[in-house]
Formats: sequence, C-alpha cells, structure tokens
Amino acid sequence: MHRLSSLFRALAASLAVLPLLVAGAAAEDIRVTPYGQAGYWQILAIFDAEQRFDHCMATVQYRSGARLSLNAHADGRVQMQVHDPAWPARDLPKVPASLTLSEQRLEGVAASMSGRSLFIEMTSLELALWRESRSLLVETPHEIISLGLNGAAAAVDGAEQCRAAGGVPPKQG
Repeated sequence: MHRLSSLFRALAASLAVLPLLVAGAAAEDIRVTPYGQAGYWQILAIFDAEQRFDHCMATVQYRSGARLSLNAHADGRVQMQVHDPAWPARDLPKVPASLTLSEQRLEGVAASMSGRSLFIEMTSLELALWRESRSLLVETPHEIISLGLNGAAAAVDGAEQCRAAGGVPPKQG
C-alpha cells in the first residue's frame, strides 16, 4: 500500500510540474518520469521532445502553493527554480537577485524570470550552502520569498544520482 501511495504522489508531482519544465517546449512534448524520493522531495527525470534526457529535478511543493526545484541538467549545470502562482507572469532574461542561505547573504546573483518562475544558475558555493541550509530567502526587485529547506542535502544527492544515471531509475530488487 505504501508503494502505491508513493507512486500516486510521484505521479501527482509529475503532472504539477509539467508547465515548469523545459522553457519553450510544449508540455505534451515532454516526458516526466518519477525517479525516486528524498524525504519530502520528489526526484523526477525530464526528457525533451526527442525523448533525450534533459535534466533531473528534485522538487517540493509548499502549502502556500509555491514550488522549489533543483534542476541537475545533463550538461552539468545546476539551476534553482522557484515557482509561485501568486507572482504575476513576467518574462525577464536578466533579474538581479540575492540569496540568503544559512544566514549567508549572496548579492548580485544572476537570475531570470519565465512566467511565474524564477531561475538561478547555481555556483558550487551556492550549491554547498544549499546542502547545509535549513532555509532560503530569495529577493529580486519584484519578488521576495522565504522557504524551508528540510532535506536539502538529500535533494541535491537525489538529483545528482538521477543525472548520473541519465534519468533511468535504479532497478527495484
């Protein structure tokens, strides 16, 4: 029964993130495959319109409706994505942002907005801080959001394992 409820949660998470996945791609062209779970975080593998592996996503949804994702791309990039349905839709290729992770404030972080999602390319420093953090504060001239990061290290590990496996889940034995 537990396995079945996990499968349904993974399927619900997969459907909820379809609009957020691959910029410029139609949702029907993208394949989302549940890869695993890391605490509250769902790990999903994303494949593009040609069914090539694109990235893995560790994602969690908050009671507020906001969704936080860590995207580990096939090319090695790691990107944080914050989606808040309460934000107005914007398409901004460059947005100045600041991050506060574990009470360490990082100014001048490069970000972009697409719809109601903010994307931040993560540096190795930001990723290391993410692993150890319990909270995240993101500020731009337009938005501010504060989110808990329970299980952040496991989310990073899950997304990186998924990426290393090309999105193919491990065999259940």
